[in-house]
Amino acid sequence: GIGAPTGNCIGANIPLNSTHTGGVNIVLCDGAVRFLNSATTLAILAQLATRDDGIPLADY
Repeated sequence: GIGAPTGNCIGANIPLNSTHTGGVNIVLCDGAVRFLNSATTLAILAQLATRDDGIPLADY
């Protein structure tokens, strides 16, 4: 899982990790749960973290 917040998120680079083989489960804003493969690119992660930019999300 993700470590406890420290209160200082400036420059935070906390890796996503899980005991699941090959990736992590993520929860989307609509409540949907998806499995995120460990080979997911940083570009896709950035798109997942950016809301309302109008750019369609590629398959991940």
